[in-house]
Amino acid sequence: MKRALAFLGPVTLILSACMPVSAPMAAPTATPLLTNTPAPTTMLIRTLLPTVTATAAPTSTLSPTTTPTPKPQTLRNLAESCNFKIGTFYMAYEFDRITPLQETEFNLAGIYVGMSLTQPKPREFQLGTMIGLANQAFKTKREVLIHPLVWANDVPDWLKNGHFSRDELIEIMKAHILTLMKPLTGKKAIFVVVNEAYIQDDIFKRVIGDDYVDIAFQTARGADPSAILIYNDYDNHTHEGQRTHISRSIVERLKAKGLIDGIGLQMHLDGSRPPDKTDVISTMQSYGLPVYVTEFDVNLRNVKGNQEQRFAIQAVIYESMLEACIESSVCRHFVVFQTVDKYSVWETMPSLPFYSANADPTPFDDDMRPKPAYFAMRDVLSSNCQ
Repeated sequence: MKRALAFLGPVTLILSACMPVSAPMAAPTATPLLTNTPAPTTMLIRTLLPTVTATAAPTSTLSPTTTPTPKPQTLRNLAESCNFKIGTFYMAYEFDRITPLQETEFNLAGIYVGMSLTQPKPREFQLGTMIGLANQAFKTKREVLIHPLVWANDVPDWLKNGHFSRDELIEIMKAHILTLMKPLTGKKAIFVVVNEAYIQDDIFKRVIGDDYVDIAFQTARGADPSAILIYNDYDNHTHEGQRTHISRSIVERLKAKGLIDGIGLQMHLDGSRPPDKTDVISTMQSYGLPVYVTEFDVNLRNVKGNQEQRFAIQAVIYESMLEACIESSVCRHFVVFQTVDKYSVWETMPSLPFYSANADPTPFDDDMRPKPAYFAMRDVLSSNCQ
């Protein structure tokens, strides 16, 4: 499936990212995030977090006062001050290494549940990882995004080669949706019900027809009326995006039936060709539904310059797109796709079309230290949430 060069497109073959990497990697020690750590200064971006000198409050010998200790200026604390959700995705091979960082900095956990991972054999479900991560997220007061219930680009071989009839495939799809949703019933989780509908070689479209999307959403709505149901796609964040028209058509159809609660925008961006902020805001507003940025990252494989310059360019894009989300007034969820550069699928999977050892797409470097992109996001949240 071809992708527009301006964007990094969907997370193709994401299932294999859930398998162990070829060589085990030792878990690095997370570097504590200092409250007043300044962002690196460059010619390309402004100082994101200037150092502030605190002035001691006057005291009295008769009635001393105690100044409350402020909360650390983490992404999570800032976002929660204005009811905003800043999230990141878990991949199976990385979550033991990054859980403390995720719990400190983010208040939403994205959990991948592709069918090849959760139903590798007919009627044999493996939901332990999903349930464990979701329960831990709820325990630490984080929202949960389950992604995806149905995606034609991740189906196991038994389904792909099963020669099922239309009725049989509908029942398989329904059973899969119901089984994955059942453990989270009533917990107000967000579900990507269908991801990237009608892509090339879409087995659900080929066997069931275009209405498989409607059937999937009807099934999910019946399974848990309290759940938030969204449709998710790639390159649908600008008016002329490759998948914007398809996304709008699906949204309008499902809205008319009362089956959809939001639209998901993947936003895997090429750092050398970022989208126009005004276009992104206008496109978000055009859907007429709450918007969820579900898989954001900025791939630097095509960005020239030294590391400081590349990271500075990336920070500007992170800043601009988070601002677009907030300024649109329809977007309240911004989910970074993975957390640390060296664990990203774009750096660990050579089979992917946009793989590069220098992709560096996330807000944290290989040693889990915050990059300028992190401070850019923190600056945006600080400006809008305090």
